[in-house]
Amino acid sequence: MKKSVLLLIAIASIAMVLLTSCRPPELEGIVLDIRQQRYDQALENAKAAVKKYPDNPEAWYLLGFLYGKKGDFKDMSEAFDKALSIDPNKTVSFNGAQIPVKDAIERIRMQYFVENHNSGIKIYNKAIQTTDPQEKEKLLKEAAQKFLNAHYAYPSRTEPLQPLALAYLQLHDTTSAEKYFVETLKHNANNDTIISMVGDFYFQIGKTDKAREMYTKALSINPKNVNALVQLGQLEAISGEWDKAVEHFNKAFELAPDNKDLAFNIALSYYKLERYADAIPFLKKVIEKEPDNEQAYEMLGFCYIQSKKYQEAVTFLEDAVKRFPKSAFLWNYLAVAYANLGDVKKAEEANKKAQSLEKEGS
Repeated sequence: MKKSVLLLIAIASIAMVLLTSCRPPELEGIVLDIRQQRYDQALENAKAAVKKYPDNPEAWYLLGFLYGKKGDFKDMSEAFDKALSIDPNKTVSFNGAQIPVKDAIERIRMQYFVENHNSGIKIYNKAIQTTDPQEKEKLLKEAAQKFLNAHYAYPSRTEPLQPLALAYLQLHDTTSAEKYFVETLKHNANNDTIISMVGDFYFQIGKTDKAREMYTKALSINPKNVNALVQLGQLEAISGEWDKAVEHFNKAFELAPDNKDLAFNIALSYYKLERYADAIPFLKKVIEKEPDNEQAYEMLGFCYIQSKKYQEAVTFLEDAVKRFPKSAFLWNYLAVAYANLGDVKKAEEANKKAQSLEKEGS
């Protein structure tokens, strides 16, 4: 009799274990709805299930899965995070297999991340190449949404943040752009390229103090960051601090000696500082790269005159007025050079030409 009682107790205990290990009937119903693709109904039942079984990781997993099906990736991630916080090793069904919920969530997140991020990149590139303003805006909004979806689907992945910020910047939504640039920085605290890029963003929207802070930080990490050096030079130039500007430009030019824009910036800085002889070699570099740059020719002619290099000025200016015969400045500088070399006749002829062109332009 005693043995029979013990046997009954044992059988009852086993039955209890079996019952409690099975999923609740509400979850069975949700799984059945999913199999039959009744996603709307399944979603409503999953919302009710997590309220009734708030400590059941599978209920939260199913809710997240269904939010993903609806394209609501933010709520999907929140539901998945809840499931993982309860029991990441809970076994759930995924594509017909029984695997830990953490693995199922990883696969789902990665799938949605890749789909949305790659799609966002394609749409963004198409938007950049589009010339129609309305079509460009439409595509940029689509791209931004794709990047946002990728970000919500897999929040710990940082790849969508930078293109998302750039898309918002193209849409002139500087508030959203700043939000995601700052978020990008949080995950790339020692990446001087990204820090410098964020500096460009602040420079573009007129927050020059923040821009300076970013460029200075980028250079503290990598003193050879050309963009940061150039942009700091630009900031100093805007402030009229041409001596500081040329210092930054020269450092950048040492790293990028074929950059004609840098050569011009250095020349302009020396020009503003009235260091005309120092400007000459850099203006020559500009002209080598841009033989049709009339402004560079005029600046170089002026620098030759101010440096009292009259013979070099004549050689250069005689060629320059052939290239730009309607430049009153070049003819005037040529007249000055001739006069200082004692060639009065040619000086008078060049001066008459300059005066004639000035009258035409007045």
